[in-house]
Amino acid sequence: MATVVYNGLTDIDPAHQEEYYSNYQTYIAKINELHTNISTLLTPYKGQYFMVYHPAWGYFGDTYQLQMIAIEDEGKQPGPAGISAIINQARAKNITVIFVAPEFDTSSAETIAIEIDGTVSYADPLMSNYIKTLETLAQNIVSGFQ
Repeated sequence: MATVVYNGLTDIDPAHQEEYYSNYQTYIAKINELHTNISTLLTPYKGQYFMVYHPAWGYFGDTYQLQMIAIEDEGKQPGPAGISAIINQARAKNITVIFVAPEFDTSSAETIAIEIDGTVSYADPLMSNYIKTLETLAQNIVSGFQ
């Protein structure tokens, strides 16, 4: 995506191509560093499970070879039987942290967290400082695994 933005800017404003290229390179370096840091942090936990309310973190899980379990299913909160099944699944997978986004109703996640003696952690996939968001999410996932 950064390449598309860079190319678009240089197409409409070629006079500033050097500035755009410099900014592009700086940005790519930050993203690569972020990926390296998160990879290093999460590599020992490959294949482990983490639980989220909304399945917005699927690509994150795929990238770092983690298994995501979502509470919400096709935009719907689970009923009592669904919550019971998720509690059993969380216990079986030793999940103690449930990640939720602030814009969703977190009552199901809070109920499950109480039942598994766990916690609810907020992770906003729409946050403007996504680098910090991803770093914090990775650190919180590791804390949940320990």
